Amino acid sequence: MKSILFIDDEKDFFPIVQRLFSKENYRIVCAQDGQEGLLKCRNEEFDLIISDYRMPKVDGLRFYTQIRDWET
Repeated sequence: MKSILFIDDEKDFFPIVQRLFSKENYRIVCAQDGQEGLLKCRNEEFDLIISDYRMPKVDGLRFYTQIRDWET
C-alpha cells in the first residue's frame, strides 16, 4: 500500500484528506506542522508528501529544503 504524508496546521482538513485517499487505497499519515512532518520522515518513507506552505515552527519551504538536503 502506498503512503502519503499530509502536512497542514489546519487539522480540519485531516479527516477529509484521509477519507478521499483511503478510498483509493492509500495510507495517510498527518502532521500538524513541518517540524512534526520532518520527524515522521525520519522514521518512515512516503511515496508522496503534500504540505501547506504557511505553517508554524517549520514552513513548507523549509520543510522541503530539509528533505532535499537529506538526499544530497
